[in-house]
Amino acid sequence: MCGYHQLTRISDFSWVMLTGELGLTQSDLDVPKVDNTLGTENGTFLYLDTQNRKEGERSLIESEIVAENSGILCFHFFLSINEFNTAKLVMIRKDVNFPDVSDVFFFANNSEGDGWRYHMIELNN
Repeated sequence: MCGYHQLTRISDFSWVMLTGELGLTQSDLDVPKVDNTLGTENGTFLYLDTQNRKEGERSLIESEIVAENSGILCFHFFLSINEFNTAKLVMIRKDVNFPDVSDVFFFANNSEGDGWRYHMIELNN
């Protein structure tokens, strides 16, 4: 997952790597039909099935540690949230020296319509 990993010991359910090919065959799940990079059913993306989930359940992934003196970093990603998805996406920055302190730097919980939407966030040290 490109330097990211699932925090299975504290997650209630899992992110999965899917392709749009699965989305083309599903009618009851809200799986995208294509990925953003290739724009075809052959590309891959991370998917979180939120059907039948309870309020407060969560699924966490974590990036590798970024060096403290990295300067300004740009975090680029594409996100697809629509009216059938009930999830919230919260991105948190943590300091390895202060593990109990966290900083929310991105939050999304509203439908953006069908399709992928580009997001770019600048992160300072």
